[in-house]
Amino acid sequence: MKNIRNIFIVILLGAIVYLTQCEKQPVTPDPIITIVRDTVIDSISYPVIKYMPEVSYRDTGSIQWRFKDIDTLAILIDYFAVNFYADTILSDSSAFILIEDTIHQNRLWSRSPTIRIYPRTIFETTTIEQPTPLVNKYFYGINIGGSKEKFGFGPSGMLITKKDNAFTLSLDVISRDVRFGSYWKIKF
Repeated sequence: MKNIRNIFIVILLGAIVYLTQCEKQPVTPDPIITIVRDTVIDSISYPVIKYMPEVSYRDTGSIQWRFKDIDTLAILIDYFAVNFYADTILSDSSAFILIEDTIHQNRLWSRSPTIRIYPRTIFETTTIEQPTPLVNKYFYGINIGGSKEKFGFGPSGMLITKKDNAFTLSLDVISRDVRFGSYWKIKF
């Protein structure tokens, strides 16, 4: 009769533990998402066709300057001078565009564009790691123990729940004892 009562108590405790653990769904951890971006810059210069623009309009002079004192030597110095102009059209991380002009004897003597395009290649790798799903873990084994008065030996089992709580059930075959234990994880 005493054994039936002990077995009933163990079954009742097992049912209480099972119902308290199955009542609430555990929170599943979020997946770990890792994004790696790698940018490769290609800085190769591309060949450019040199061109000379055609004259579209020519001003032969204005009549408002005809009656002014004119410094002929300054006009001749400016006429035979070689003037170099460099105009940067674009200079950023995508491209570099520079136009170099040389003016001599009131004419465009040479034009040299420099174009460097920096194409970018972006590699993006996304890694999604799914955490291991939470499951109940079951363990079984034997227990051996004793004292000066008595010796104990028998099977035992352990349940670790999804919430990291542990419950043990031990049966002592020699002294006919049943033991139940519960453990809770401590978080610091």
